[in-house]
Amino acid sequence: MMTMFDAVFDELRGTSGRILDTAGVATGIRLPKVSGNYGHEGVMSAWRQFAASMEDHVGTLKSSADRLGTDLNSAAGRYVEVESDTQATIGGLGGKVGGAAGAIGGVLGGGAGVGGQR
Repeated sequence: MMTMFDAVFDELRGTSGRILDTAGVATGIRLPKVSGNYGHEGVMSAWRQFAASMEDHVGTLKSSADRLGTDLNSAAGRYVEVESDTQATIGGLGGKVGGAAGAIGGVLGGGAGVGGQR
């Protein structure tokens, strides 16, 4: 749906859904657990720290994606509300302007046109 603000609500909502879907997939990402003997406790410790750090980063990214997707969906909904309100306001003004023009024309001489021509 294209509107006077050139916002495409369906595309915003679709993008929001794709972001949220991707964030959901990210929840399942797990690095392999440290197993085996790497020959040195320092190497195994570093691998555990790396794995824990990456899981934290993925969690942070997932939270950010969830927030972004939700905010984008909310923005699309708000655009729809504003668009509807704006169209109603403009429609109402159009009727009032037309009615006022007719009343003014009647007062000025029974429907005189621009420049006083009939």
